[in-house]
Amino acid sequence: MTALEAKAIQLYLADLEVDEVEFYNELYDHIATAYGDRADQSLGIQEFLEVVMPPRFGGEQGILVEIQRQRRFVRKGIYKEALRNYISFFSTPVGLLKSTLLLGIILLLNEMRFSKSSISTLLVLASCLPFLISNIVSWRFKLKCKKQKLPFYSSYTNQMVVILTAFFVGVVQGLPDITSRILYGEHFSLLKTIETNTTMLSIVTFLVIIYGWVCLEIIWRKTTINKKITSKLITQP
Repeated sequence: MTALEAKAIQLYLADLEVDEVEFYNELYDHIATAYGDRADQSLGIQEFLEVVMPPRFGGEQGILVEIQRQRRFVRKGIYKEALRNYISFFSTPVGLLKSTLLLGIILLLNEMRFSKSSISTLLVLASCLPFLISNIVSWRFKLKCKKQKLPFYSSYTNQMVVILTAFFVGVVQGLPDITSRILYGEHFSLLKTIETNTTMLSIVTFLVIIYGWVCLEIIWRKTTINKKITSKLITQP
C-alpha cells in the first residue's frame, strides 16, 4: 500500500472521528486488507472507500454502532476481570495468602502508638494511588501518540481503567459529600466517620487495599504501561 492510499484511509477514519487506538487499528487493518484483496484491482482507494466499504459495515452509522459494541465488550471485560481478581483474594490459595498477610499487617499496625493515623494513610493511598497512576498512564499514552504523530490519541481501555480506579475515591469521599450537601447542605467526610471506630477503619482499609491491589494489577495488564507504542501506519502528510 502506498503512502497516499494509507493517508486516504486515515482521513476516512478521521472523518468518522475514530480516535481510540483499539478501534482505529481494527478498522484500519480491516479496510487495508479488504482494499488489498479487492476484486477489481483498477479500483482506486477513494472510490473503494466511498462505494465498496460503506455497504460492508451498513454505512457510516453501522461503523459507529460496531464501535459502540466493541466498547461495551472492552468495558465488560475489564470490570469482569477486576471482580474475578477481587473475589480471588477470598477464594484461592494464593489470594487467601495475600489476604492473610495484609490482615496481619493491619493487625500489627493496630498495636502501634499511631495506629489510627497509619491505617488511615494506608486507606487514602489504596484509594488514590491507583487513580493517580492510571491517569499518568493515560496522559503518557496521549503524549506519545502526539509525539509520534499517530492518527489516534487515546485508548478506550485506559479510560475504563481510570474509571475503575476512581470507584473508591468516589465512594469514600466524593459521593457521600455530594449527597450530604444536596440533602443537608453541609460537608460530610465518610473517612472521618470511619476513623472514629478502629474496627471499622481496619475492615474498610483491608477491603480498599485489596481493591487498590486489583486496580494496580489491571493497570499493569490492560493499559499501555511498559508497552512500546508501535504503528505500521504512515503518518506523515
